[in-house]
Amino acid sequence: MGGDVDLTATDFDAVMGHAVAVADAPASVFAAELIEAYLEAKVVLNYRRDVDAWHKSASNTLSRAQHHWPLFLLSCLDKECFWSWHLYVRFMWPGLF
Repeated sequence: MGGDVDLTATDFDAVMGHAVAVADAPASVFAAELIEAYLEAKVVLNYRRDVDAWHKSASNTLSRAQHHWPLFLLSCLDKECFWSWHLYVRFMWPGLF
């Protein structure tokens, strides 16, 4: 990538607005940065006994979006759908796995 970037609470606040909690894939991508930016935050970790079974389940449900043509079409027509589609399908999901 392009190098190290220090993200602050101010940076996250600009994106997350009034949110008081984050969860799931978007938060996990920035977990270390969020923990460092919000030192007083509580962090809940979820443990999976069988990571391979979880990955198979997630791949059969969450990552199927990349094969869903109506979502792709919507991503071409709306900027929020564009970023949701392309960021998730092209970067976040492959980056996590």
